[in-house]
Amino acid sequence: MLAALLAIGVIVFMKRSRMGQAIRATAQDARAARVLGIDTEKVYSFTFCLNAAICGAAGALVAVVWNAALHGHDLFDPPVRGGDGCRLR
Repeated sequence: MLAALLAIGVIVFMKRSRMGQAIRATAQDARAARVLGIDTEKVYSFTFCLNAAICGAAGALVAVVWNAALHGHDLFDPPVRGGDGCRLR
């Protein structure tokens, strides 16, 4: 679910924002983009940072899924049970 929201967010960003348009223009033809006034170095830097953020989010999602799979319980299992070793009961 979160991965789908992230993907939709990136797609909307790439289609609707000026930076998304600049990224697409630079990807198609960097020389033409430079002639049209797009700062391609800025676009390359932003694209690298966007890629790093997407990879970080994907890594966090994978870590959550693997943690739940390795320990054999659901992600929300401890909060539902009220904690395993709670001494306030």
